[in-house]
Amino acid sequence: MNYSLVAIETFFIVFEISLLIFFLREFPKWKQNYKECHKTHPHLLARVHATNQRTFSRQKKYKAFNKLSSLLAADAAAVRFALFPHLDKVPTGKESFSYHKNSEYFGVFLMLVHAMLIEIIAVHVILMQYSHTAAWVATTLDFYALLFLVGDYQAIRKNPLILDESAVHIQKGLRFHMTIPLEKIKGIRPYPSAENLCVKEKEALSLTLGGLEPVPPTFIIDLEWEIEACLFFGLRRKVKRVYLTVDERERFWEAATSKSLVSI
Repeated sequence: MNYSLVAIETFFIVFEISLLIFFLREFPKWKQNYKECHKTHPHLLARVHATNQRTFSRQKKYKAFNKLSSLLAADAAAVRFALFPHLDKVPTGKESFSYHKNSEYFGVFLMLVHAMLIEIIAVHVILMQYSHTAAWVATTLDFYALLFLVGDYQAIRKNPLILDESAVHIQKGLRFHMTIPLEKIKGIRPYPSAENLCVKEKEALSLTLGGLEPVPPTFIIDLEWEIEACLFFGLRRKVKRVYLTVDERERFWEAATSKSLVSI
């Protein structure tokens, strides 16, 4: 088992070094595209995704790397938000709408962190009785999960919903992100609480943070046609509807009304 783990780890190290060299060759072009995308994509994951598309998608030899870059971007974003939160400022102004302050998710987040810390210690002690290697592998994976959890919460804080003159920009932590041009929005309407709508349907995503119990959304964004959303680890999904909840409901409704996006 020890030799197998060493071989696998060596393979991943060589693979990651190869990717790093590959990326450094195109880094000047990537950096320039990143600065340009900063104006049109206020959220980090969407900005990195757009930058990768500009840099790598046009050349056939880079297509495989372009697909892999979404996975690498999620890992890099988790480290950035968890360990270096000062690098990202929270967008403010009339176009920015937070969605975490009035939710109960912070309490759930603290419970999860507390449970994971206890689990890391317990699992490590148990596995140490059988295999030191297995114990450290499990501990490393647990610490990565904890890092991802902290990074996800920081990303929720740092990336509010943004409704500007051209699009609705959404990034729910590290879970998904999408940019919806205003012309592709069929209408924004209040969530009909009297109806039993399912926010977990395949062609929908939810920007709502629940607590210990499910929380109904406040608004629904209906789209004219399907738009692709980028999920975690490079996955994609076609979306026709987005459920959302914002902290300042009246201000969001006024902003949507001023842009003629309201449909009742």
